[in-house]
Amino acid sequence: MIGPSKNFSVVVGPPAQFSPDELAEFVDLVTAGGEVTRDGLLRHVGDAQCLGFMRLENVLVGVAGLKTPRDSYRDRIQQSASVALTNAAFPYELGWIFIAPNARGKNLSYPLCAAVVAGAGAAGVIATSRADNEGMHRTLFRLGFVQQGASWPSRQSDGALSLFIKPAN
Repeated sequence: MIGPSKNFSVVVGPPAQFSPDELAEFVDLVTAGGEVTRDGLLRHVGDAQCLGFMRLENVLVGVAGLKTPRDSYRDRIQQSASVALTNAAFPYELGWIFIAPNARGKNLSYPLCAAVVAGAGAAGVIATSRADNEGMHRTLFRLGFVQQGASWPSRQSDGALSLFIKPAN
């Protein structure tokens, strides 16, 4: 178990800024969450607007990305949540968020996600979260997201997903 600490760093940048080893670490941590397939992630990680890496005392404990959702994915989310999500209104998605189990409960998701969402500038951003993940919901609300639409069954795990939106400002 990692103890409480302020000795964390967050590095955010475009995928090309990171080494192949760092990208492999990113993929390994995201896929540990069980919400994303490895093949799908490998196909799309290079297209992200930016990726965020959080290290606590030099150990990778969290990752997140600001994705550019594909039209087919956006259509599926719109239909599942019953909410209109135009590309013009919401060009980005906050996703691939994962905090290592031994680092949870230390309020690390907020500084990580805040740094990643900053990569969207004033543009609108969507996010999905497990419907029962109250910790992530608190982070999203604190970042200015609001929950919208209906929840729907996850394709990757048991349980349901919920949609959160942060309109352009």
